[in-house]
Amino acid sequence: MADDVEAHEYRLGSAAASIVGMSQQLLQRNDLSEEIKTRVRAIRDLALEIVRDDEPPERDEH
Repeated sequence: MADDVEAHEYRLGSAAASIVGMSQQLLQRNDLSEEIKTRVRAIRDLALEIVRDDEPPERDEH
């Protein structure tokens, strides 16, 4: 983990949600190569899928 990234700053309820938050922060940096950014986006997208799959289904109130 990068020295300036503290895991506790991104605790969002689940490990996958934390990964989404950390990857978003990394993508805002200007010192990453395009190859690294592509890999971080892929990790973020996989974590987002996990977060979405873990969401409870919406209830129909009708």
